[in-house]
Amino acid sequence: FIQFQLKRIVEHLIFRVFSLLLILADISILITALALTNKTEKQDKAFEITALCFVCYFLLEVFFRIAAKGIKQFFNEWFNVVDLVVVIVSFIVTVIYTSVDLGFGY
Repeated sequence: FIQFQLKRIVEHLIFRVFSLLLILADISILITALALTNKTEKQDKAFEITALCFVCYFLLEVFFRIAAKGIKQFFNEWFNVVDLVVVIVSFIVTVIYTSVDLGFGY
């Protein structure tokens, strides 16, 4: 029952449009962050934390889709596998970069 309800949510048009809008917002913010040459430290941290929030949402979204479709069906579709790899790599890179840059790392 929970899997069926979750599938209805993640396959709903509003959920998909919301995710697409977040992708566009993430790209726009990334372009803005790269275009600004003389950012303050506060602005830089804000961009990094925003990127971390986006990538956390995308990671959750992928795990919701895995739970909704089931592992076998999810991995039978190549675009889901590509999406999962991209999101996991993005998450790892963002977490490492943010941790080191904000002073949580070495």
